[in-house]
Amino acid sequence: MMSTLRPWAAWITAILVASLLPALLLAVLMFDGRVGADRATGTGFLVAFVIALLHVLLLGVPITALLRRKGRFRAGPMLVAGFLAGLLPCSLFLLLQSLATRESLVGMLSPTIGLIVLCAGGFGMLAAAGLWGVLRLMLPPRATLD
Repeated sequence: MMSTLRPWAAWITAILVASLLPALLLAVLMFDGRVGADRATGTGFLVAFVIALLHVLLLGVPITALLRRKGRFRAGPMLVAGFLAGLLPCSLFLLLQSLATRESLVGMLSPTIGLIVLCAGGFGMLAAAGLWGVLRLMLPPRATLD
């Protein structure tokens, strides 16, 4: 019983940690200490957690399972995959929003948009580091959910 429960517990813990890390960082960055800022920070945290959880479930878990299966479950490949998993959906979302007009498509090349996309990649890297760290600590190298 314990041997079948441990991989599931490890994956659930890793998914929660990987979702919480970017959301907590965003909440810390959003909080400015003003009166009433705690409500906006709490709302921002919840929204960021849901978005991070969806990214981890839809992108992070399959990529991690693939890297584990291929024997490439190391920090470097996980961080690169996390950066791309954060950067590419954000880029695609912003590109689809800017297709409405030609002028807004030119605005996609602004430094601010570049910074937003890079931050999304950084949040993806943070989530990947959390996923990698928890699974590395809780699972043996070849443990599966079977």
